[in-house]
Amino acid sequence: MASYAEPDKDRLADLLPILADRHAILTADTAGFGNLAATICMVGADAILIPVSPGEGDVVEARKTVGFIAGLARTARRQIPARIVPNRIRRGTTLSRHTLSEIEALSLPRLQTSLSETVAYGELGFSGALSRVGAAAAEIGALVAELRSHGWLPATGKRKDPNM
Repeated sequence: MASYAEPDKDRLADLLPILADRHAILTADTAGFGNLAATICMVGADAILIPVSPGEGDVVEARKTVGFIAGLARTARRQIPARIVPNRIRRGTTLSRHTLSEIEALSLPRLQTSLSETVAYGELGFSGALSRVGAAAAEIGALVAELRSHGWLPATGKRKDPNM
């Protein structure tokens, strides 16, 4: 696994196809508002995940982003699939339930998997490793399985028996 940071939008447009040729999976993380780097990444994407945290502002911006991606797809004359990923969901809270119902009411395309607000995700930024146990591990497992079901991640084969 490799990591790249490219703040220059002109170089980013040239770098993305090179990196896509080198890696089976390429993930680009950009600011969540309209900017040229995000647009460059969207145009080159095979699929887009839009994280939405509980709150009206995130839902409004997600709706705009979904519409913008649809426009880019029409311009590029190809499909650019996008899905909302509910993020920082606090199960059992009115705010989280309302956010999920607003996403549904607006008919925004979303993954069924949602990510909770757990310390493990914050620790991931420091350690680079996600715990293999607990709620976060289960959520990430469900997310990976759902992305594979959409064809957005390669399927895995059976593990080889180390005793063979």
